[in-house]
Amino acid sequence: LKEQRNALVVVYSDGMVLWMPQAILRSSCAFDTFYFPFDEQICILKFGSWTYNGLQLDIHFKANREMFEMGSYIENNDWNILENSGHRNIKKYACCPEPYPDLKFKIRLQRRVA
Repeated sequence: LKEQRNALVVVYSDGMVLWMPQAILRSSCAFDTFYFPFDEQICILKFGSWTYNGLQLDIHFKANREMFEMGSYIENNDWNILENSGHRNIKKYACCPEPYPDLKFKIRLQRRVA
């Protein structure tokens, strides 16, 4: 994770605070290359807080769009994005009454064949 700490926030009149820190996230996914070079891969990315519960940090999709924002996407020579979807989960634990939300994204990729 490479962060830019000088991110501003937007505060709305209803008390909602929108914080959009700039960050570059790097992740890896286990690939199954059995059908190489005609393979498709699925990568699941999960975002949530390990420190705050949902009453302290209530994470949601931006503008209720349950997918990655693709406006800055740079096309890749090796892969096509076939699916870009997301789901909001709320986990409750036996120990604690508070909810623990997370956002899970699914990206399905197809290898480009020359």
